[in-house]
Amino acid sequence: MSFFKKNVSQQQGNLNLVDLKKNLQINLNPDNAKPVVHYKTFFLEIIKCFKDSHGYVSDFLGTGEPGIMVHGNMNGKLNIVTDGIRVVGAGVRSTHFTPREFYYYLIRRHSLDLAKDKRPLHLVACYSGAAEPASGKLSVAQELANITQRKIWAYGEFEEVYFVLGGLPHIVNKVGAIRNAKGVRLKPKLIEPDRHYYLR
Repeated sequence: MSFFKKNVSQQQGNLNLVDLKKNLQINLNPDNAKPVVHYKTFFLEIIKCFKDSHGYVSDFLGTGEPGIMVHGNMNGKLNIVTDGIRVVGAGVRSTHFTPREFYYYLIRRHSLDLAKDKRPLHLVACYSGAAEPASGKLSVAQELANITQRKIWAYGEFEEVYFVLGGLPHIVNKVGAIRNAKGVRLKPKLIEPDRHYYLR
C-alpha cells in the first residue's frame, strides 16, 4: 500500500525539490486505515501522585460512553483535591461539592455541561452508588441523574470504590477494573433519572 497517490517515475526522480512538491499528492485515505478516534479528557485535580489522578473522559473503558472518576465521601459530597497526596495525614485539602454544586462547578471550571450529553454517564466515586442505610436520602448517583436528567452507571453501594490500576490514563487506555475495599470487582448498575425533577 503506497502512501502516495502516484508513483514518482524515474524521469521525475531527477526533479528538484520545488518541482517534486508541486507533483506530490498524499493519499489521506489509505486502504487499510482505521477510523480516527477523538477523546475528550481532562484532570479534575492537580495532585502529586499522577497515577491516582481523577477526571473526565468521553469514552470510559471503551464503552463509547463518558465517565467521571472523582473522590466521594460519606456525607454525600464529591471532593476535588486541591493540595497534598491522598494518604492519611498528608495534609490533604479538598473542596467538597454536593451533586448540584459539582454539576455547576464542571460548567464553570471545565465548560462541561453534563446535562447536554444524554448518553449514560459512568460515575466512579466512593459512597456514590447508594445512600447511607436508613438515612432517607438519595444516593449521589441518583441526585446527579436527577440534576442532569441522564442515566448514570453507578459502581458499588455506600462503600469505598477504586480503580485497580490507578487514574485517568488507564481509563483512556481501556484497562483495569473498579473494585471495592474487599477487592470484589464491581459491576455497574444503571440509575434512571426522576423525570419529575427539574434543574433549578
